[in-house]
Amino acid sequence: MTRTNRNAEPSDLEDMIGALMAAGDEKDTLIEDLKTRLSAAEARLDALKNRPAKHVELDRLQLATQANSLAYSRNVKITADTDRLSPIYSSETGEPIALCPKTVADLMKMDASELKPLLEALGTLPLDRTDQEMREAVANHMCVPSHILALNSKGTD
Repeated sequence: MTRTNRNAEPSDLEDMIGALMAAGDEKDTLIEDLKTRLSAAEARLDALKNRPAKHVELDRLQLATQANSLAYSRNVKITADTDRLSPIYSSETGEPIALCPKTVADLMKMDASELKPLLEALGTLPLDRTDQEMREAVANHMCVPSHILALNSKGTD
């Protein structure tokens, strides 16, 4: 049986199979060695299969980071509570977080039932915070200027 040899491994396996057929008492040792080599080859194949998924995950994270940098730079420049906020992107999905408020005025109208899931989506635990503290945490995460937030925080809660 002639085989084109691309690397040493298939030839080694063929040699081992031939030796296994010819061997008497050494069969158990050769079988164990063959199993070990086969397991190592399967592990390498599994690692290769997982490589594309890791690249996709890293690409998604990089795109979300870039989109968030742009959102932060836009949000920090707002001058009124009615200026449109750029949404923050999820590092898990790479998509804009749908719960993000459109304006600071919208943020100031949000209550705990809306703020808690938003904070969780932003990767922050809501803990035992007042609605106003949660609004401030969202505003900080979205890079809303503190003076815009301060103008709107009077009389809330």
